[in-house]
Amino acid sequence: MPQHDGMYRLFSGLMLFLSAVLLADVASGFLGPRQPPTADEGTQAHIFQIAIALMFPIWLAALVTTRSVRAAWPLAVGAASVIVSFAAVYALEHP
Repeated sequence: MPQHDGMYRLFSGLMLFLSAVLLADVASGFLGPRQPPTADEGTQAHIFQIAIALMFPIWLAALVTTRSVRAAWPLAVGAASVIVSFAAVYALEHP
């Protein structure tokens, strides 16, 4: 089914994009000066929350539409980026 492959390409591309957004977002937290917590979480936290909220349904859709184990590397990249992102957020919040 060629249409099935097109959907997988879309979902895997979105997954790689969200992975890059997550990693860039948490990396920017290490680059700037440490700021004390404020009442509002800030733009970085909102970007992180939206990316995480979008990641799971896209990851699940890519999992359902994948055809082979060899083509599933974006799934592993997405899962790894979520783990690394949560670890980085923990490190930022607990110096």
